[in-house]
Amino acid sequence: MDTTPNDIIVKVCCETYTEEDIETSKKLVYGLCSPPDRYKKRRGADRCSSNMLDILEVLHSTPPTEVPMFASVKLHLPAVDLTNFDVSLCLQEVRMVRQEMAVIREASQDNFRLRSEFTKAMEVNARSVENLESELASLRAEVQQLRDNKSDHMKDVPISQECRSYATVLSQDKSAPPPTPRLTGKQRQLTVVPTTTLASSPARPSVTDDNSGFTQVRRRRRGKAIVGRASNKGSLVVAKPRPVEVFVSKLSVETSAESLTQFLHDNEMEPVDCEKLVTRFGSYASFKLVIGKADSEKILSPDFWPSGILEHWLLPQDLHLLSELDDDFLAFGTSPVNTEEGILQGRPYGGVAVLWRQNIGLEAYKH
Repeated sequence: MDTTPNDIIVKVCCETYTEEDIETSKKLVYGLCSPPDRYKKRRGADRCSSNMLDILEVLHSTPPTEVPMFASVKLHLPAVDLTNFDVSLCLQEVRMVRQEMAVIREASQDNFRLRSEFTKAMEVNARSVENLESELASLRAEVQQLRDNKSDHMKDVPISQECRSYATVLSQDKSAPPPTPRLTGKQRQLTVVPTTTLASSPARPSVTDDNSGFTQVRRRRRGKAIVGRASNKGSLVVAKPRPVEVFVSKLSVETSAESLTQFLHDNEMEPVDCEKLVTRFGSYASFKLVIGKADSEKILSPDFWPSGILEHWLLPQDLHLLSELDDDFLAFGTSPVNTEEGILQGRPYGGVAVLWRQNIGLEAYKH
């Protein structure tokens, strides 16, 4: 069936079998293969050829693993000889097999060559690793020898008897000035810092040193942020917070942008912009609303809109609202809106929000 043309198969079967046999075979093939097209009963003088073409079409469209296998007690096959085969197709298949064998032979040769190269590379790497290990061992020996020489040199150096700190003076029972008392806040303000500095010292020293072994630290003054409290006047205007975009859908087709704006005015809300969107289907209307950030919680409330109206797209900075829906649930969301560009164009699409129970033992309830 795969190598013989359809017209030859139809001619041989129509000459060998009766119309009733072909009709019965067609019903059997349609019942086992379940093709998407319904069964058609052919009529006319060429109904035998039409039924055979229907059978071949169903068998060719069925996957090879789902083609049924038939068994018969009395097998009656048509006489098929070389006159019923297309020799050119057979020769073409032989040529394709030879080409595939040539590709396989070339691949095997490449595989053998790569194996030999890999074996040589492994041997070279093994020798390199051995050389590195020997060099590392010699370096460790040299480091250990340097440490031993340093310890022997430190033993030969005499310890200096000069006192460098107040604690050392006390341990040797020598007279030393008492430690500088801790200053209070007012005394710190009255402390006079000497203005005479050495040429090598910095212009603004942060510490002062005396002969007692202690260090007096001076705190660095930091400026405070200045926030304006006067009323806005003149040409200076404080920047307003960024507005929020909300997409509303499932409205009536007759709804206009003016009527939706009037609805928001009636509910004590002042929209920044109201734009009617072009929908794929003409059975409803959709709008894009731009409102102030202060009205975002009110417009997202289910009690604000009639039933089945609101369709909300969360921005990246609003994803935290998912975790505030219920304390017993954890949430994760991805926003489809890209706010990095600064200007949002068109209607967003995509995005996902997943909620799952924080405790598996909780009982779900509906309200």
